[in-house]
Amino acid sequence: MRERFTRRELGGLVAALIAARGVAGARSSVGLQLFSLRKQAEASLEGTLAYVREAGFEAVELAGLYGRPATEFRKALDGSSLHCCGSHTPLPELTGDRFRATLGANQELGNRYLIVPGLPAELHAAPDRWARAARILNEVAEQLRPYGMRVGYHNHLTSSGPSMVFFPGECCLSRLGQT
Repeated sequence: MRERFTRRELGGLVAALIAARGVAGARSSVGLQLFSLRKQAEASLEGTLAYVREAGFEAVELAGLYGRPATEFRKALDGSSLHCCGSHTPLPELTGDRFRATLGANQELGNRYLIVPGLPAELHAAPDRWARAARILNEVAEQLRPYGMRVGYHNHLTSSGPSMVFFPGECCLSRLGQT
């Protein structure tokens, strides 16, 4: 599998591991966002996971399952002695009819941290929309709490400008629960 990674990629992995160890300390688990190796994971998930473990990482953060069911992905993680330390989970996957399936998949993966990577257009760009997003995220947090899971928000919005700084920080984040 190594021949599929460039020296630059290997250097990045090693630098990330060294930096994370320095910040987290020797007792903390250090993870890699698997999205950074998405092309390799699409070509060979098991080989990529083995490589990540060999590089010294103990966990991966997911952004999708590369077309596999959660049970199969969990077997691949276990086979590489890695665990899931979080996942980028779009908000629609955490609401409505999709909630139960998303909950079950994350339970299977052993994942406790579901991170919403940005918001649908109808939930940003105006103060009342950001406030609605905060209410929804708080509701999701309450639904996940009995299962020992937490929800977070990671801004992947591509628009920019003063409203992007003001509204999420002042309207949305100030309304999020302390869970």
